[in-house]
Formats: sequence, C-alpha cells, structure tokens
Amino acid sequence: MKKALIITYYWPPSGGVGVQRWLKFVKYLPENGWQSIVFTPEAPDFELKDERLLADIPQETEVLKFPIWEPFKLLNYFRSAQKSPKLQQGTVLEKDKQNWKDKMIVWLRGNLFIPDARMFWIRPSAGFLSRFLDESPVDMIITTGPPHSVHLIGKTLHKKTGIPWLADFRDPWSQWDLLSKLRVGKLAQFIHNSLEAKVLKNANVVLTVSDSMAKDFKRLGARHTEVITNGVDLEQLSINNIKIRQDRFEIAYYGLLNEMRNPLPFWEVLEDWLTRDEERQRYFSLKIAGIMSDALQQKMQVYPILYQHFTFGGYLPQQAIMQNAGKASVLLLLSNNTGNANQLIPAKLFEYLATGRPILYIGSLQSEPAKIIHKHAAGWVIDSQDKQTMSKVIESAYDQWKSGNLATVQRDLQAYDRRELAKRLATIMNKFSSTGNAQ
Repeated sequence: MKKALIITYYWPPSGGVGVQRWLKFVKYLPENGWQSIVFTPEAPDFELKDERLLADIPQETEVLKFPIWEPFKLLNYFRSAQKSPKLQQGTVLEKDKQNWKDKMIVWLRGNLFIPDARMFWIRPSAGFLSRFLDESPVDMIITTGPPHSVHLIGKTLHKKTGIPWLADFRDPWSQWDLLSKLRVGKLAQFIHNSLEAKVLKNANVVLTVSDSMAKDFKRLGARHTEVITNGVDLEQLSINNIKIRQDRFEIAYYGLLNEMRNPLPFWEVLEDWLTRDEERQRYFSLKIAGIMSDALQQKMQVYPILYQHFTFGGYLPQQAIMQNAGKASVLLLLSNNTGNANQLIPAKLFEYLATGRPILYIGSLQSEPAKIIHKHAAGWVIDSQDKQTMSKVIESAYDQWKSGNLATVQRDLQAYDRRELAKRLATIMNKFSSTGNAQ
C-alpha cells in the first residue's frame, strides 16, 4: 500500500457538499492501492454537520487533528454575547444588510485574511506535519481547497521534503467571482495572484472539477492539470422505491440561495403562471432546503401567491436530500449571477442526476452544467433571462405531471460513481507519486 497525506479543512462531522469529495476518495482509495492519512482541524468553525458521514471513513484511516485559530469564530462568539445573529455561509455579503460593522467584516476578510481566514493555521500545521513526515514518510501530499490556505501548507511541505504534491481545487482562487464582493484591493489581489502562481507552478499536478477550470489553471501557470468531477456514491443509493408526489406539482431546490444566486426572472414567471390559473395554485409547491439568506426570504414576499406556496426547510443531510428530491416533480438547479459561474459544476447536479427526476437548470447555455444535462438528456437548460421559455417549460412539465407522464428516468452514471472516480484518482496518483515515472 502506498500512503497519501490528505490535508483538508472539511471533514466529518462537517456536512455539506465540500466534505463529500475527499471523504469518498478516502473511502475507495484502499481498493486501488492507496492508504490515506487525513490531516484536519480540531474543532473547526463549520456550521453544517452530518454525523452520519463518519460511517464512511475506513477504520484503518489515520486522522490527525490539529488546533486551529479562526478569527470569525471569535467574532461569532461576541455576536452571540450581544444577541446578534451568527454570520452564516454565503449571507454576509447581502447588499441590503450591510451596516458599518458588516462592511468592516467584509473588508477585513478580503484584504487582511489572505488567502482566507484559515491563514493562521498554515505555519503551525506545516511545522507539525514536517515533524510527522520525518517519522512517517508518505508517497504523496494532497491538499484540497477552498480554503486555499491548505495549499500553502502543501507548498511548504513539498519544498522541504520533496514529496510529490497534488493540489486539488474545488473552486477557483484568484479568479473566484466573490473576490470583488469582498472589496479586495489591488494589493490584496496581487498577493492572491502571487500565492496562487507559486502553488500552481510548484505542485506536481493540479486537480480540479471541470475542463474549463483546468484550462484556466493551465493558463495561470500549472505544470500539469487533471480533471475529476464530483460525483455520487452509487453504492449508497436507496431511491429505487421512492415515488413522485401525486398530490403536488413540486419544484424543489437544495443548496445555497443568496443575492448572487437569486433567479428573479424565474420567481416572476412562477408568480405570473400561478396568478393565471387557480387550479395550478391548488397543486403547486416550491420547496427550498439548505441555506437561504434572510434578505432573500423577505424578498420572496414580493410575490404573494408564490410565497403562499413556498416552504423553506433548512439544511438536510445527504440521504435526506436524496429521499426528498426523488419525490419532487422537477429539481431546480441554479448558478451564480457572476462572471465565472460557467466553469463551476454544482456538486448537487450529480445527486440530482441519480434521482432520475427531470432537472430545470437556469444559467448560461454554454456552461459546464448545461453540457452535462444535455449529454444525459436530463431536463431543461434555460438562459437566466429567458422568461418566455421558462413559462413554456413550467407549463409543459405541469401538463406532464397531471397526465402521469413525468416519469423517473434511470441514467447511466457509472462515469460519476465515486468508486470509479477514486480509481481514476489512483491512476493519477500512481503517475505522479514518488515511485512513479512523472516527477
């Protein structure tokens, strides 16, 4: 067995999609000749928890936990003492919520905490792991971000030990569309660019989740790039006996909704579509589960009829999402209203595909998610401003539901199976590991 040291911020009991990628790799890598040692923070400040994910960690996996100091954890402590709401993922940048304190928090995050608020973990972690590797050598170092601070730990270790290093990017770094929202200044942007360039040029291989992201990293200086998308664990699926709801035409969305992911034209179309027919109002429901900003929930009230048929369920563990999504009539998938959203493939897409339910994707027609949906004939792809097509698609889907023809489709998802993806990863690791041929 070869050994890999995997440095990750997100690890069970952390919930959400960020933890799934490397949890599943660790689960299936032993079948392909690789044993994992996972390095992760002790008591990190993540808000989403899913204790059931702990069962996916192989018993033989060594998990090293190291203390981390996080400035926003301290900030939330004081907010709690002042009976102020805790800062939530994706909601601090809301346009109409920013008082002077919020603006200060955003500026600090964008200009002082570089590359992110986990920067204080870099030096002590690198020191600890350097001593650990002296006693327990490995064949490869792997870092997965965001947060991109973990890549700087990997860079330090790679430089000191010479151990081959794989840097996995689940999201962009210097090209991240949120940097402008964080009021990042010229100096801070220069530092981001410089740090990213050092990571890309020093890593033996840069792994990412889409072809267009890989091209971007190659342009920015990566020596070698590889692509492995996110996926779904077909071994754990238990949706065969789930039946679509007959009492409701339900459009369901699972994930994050905030100002940057807010399909206003779609809400307007739904409001108009419901207004024109009382029968539709009797059967329609819009179900959202995940993280939804307070500002957006308030703005939904601008559409009074739609709001009457809207329910928000909060965060759900993965298996609960699969169970609920399998009952929906249509699954809604959204992209950010930002510059490089075309490159990003929401991890939720693969779970949606596994349910067999039709997917309504609202975003760019040339995006990576659009390509996958077209490839699998998995639903509809509509431009985010094309209200006419939205209306036609909703009407068509509703008519199909009424007639019982909105069937579940069994799709060939072998290429996205977590076990198959781990096999592909092991091939890349063998190629670039210390005993491989590519250095």
